[in-house]
Amino acid sequence: CEGSTLFALTTLDNRGGTAVIPNHHGLGTTPNDENLGSVALVLSNPVADTLAVRTIVSLDGGTQWAAGSHLSHLSLLAIASMDDPPRPIAVTTFDADIVFYTRIARADSLTLNDEVPVDGHVTVTMRYL
Repeated sequence: CEGSTLFALTTLDNRGGTAVIPNHHGLGTTPNDENLGSVALVLSNPVADTLAVRTIVSLDGGTQWAAGSHLSHLSLLAIASMDDPPRPIAVTTFDADIVFYTRIARADSLTLNDEVPVDGHVTVTMRYL
């Protein structure tokens, strides 16, 4: 961006309905249509315009915000200053690490006669606020 922009991030779970944890993203299914597992995406070490910032989340489309770092298809994630109330701020540049927390379903709940690929597919979307 050439100028500061107010935005939030959200995701699209391209393997919807396959997560073993409802607010996480799915990892696909076995050949017998058993849900293979889930992955949660969390942002860490956020920096905006060369300054340390924090991430905040909204579960109601942006009306209310609270501290949080979970990047999800059920919420919006925005950037906030370190010392102000949790409200989105406009920035020009943003950088953060994405940490993946993966959970595979218990082996005794899956038919694993052959190798089954982990097939998660998530799209991260930027929404202007």
